[in-house]
Amino acid sequence: MNDDTLTIGVLLFEGAEELDIAGPWEVLGFWAAHIASSPVRVLSLGHRSGVVRCAKGLSLVTDHDLTTAEESELTRNGIQYESRGA
Repeated sequence: MNDDTLTIGVLLFEGAEELDIAGPWEVLGFWAAHIASSPVRVLSLGHRSGVVRCAKGLSLVTDHDLTTAEESELTRNGIQYESRGA
């Protein structure tokens, strides 16, 4: 991966509202594909790897858990958390 790639992780957790995940994912994905001037990678993170069930029953699969994730900027419900990896 390019050294100047910005990696943004969207945190998935049990009971999350689906729109609180899908909304930021859609906005970040659009920005990454059409607006960003440098490479951007959007991925999903969870406290553990595997399936996460949302509030209304939607099941999503994490790309990484927090212990295997690369350095990234995490977003959760519009709030950013800085992560430096495990």
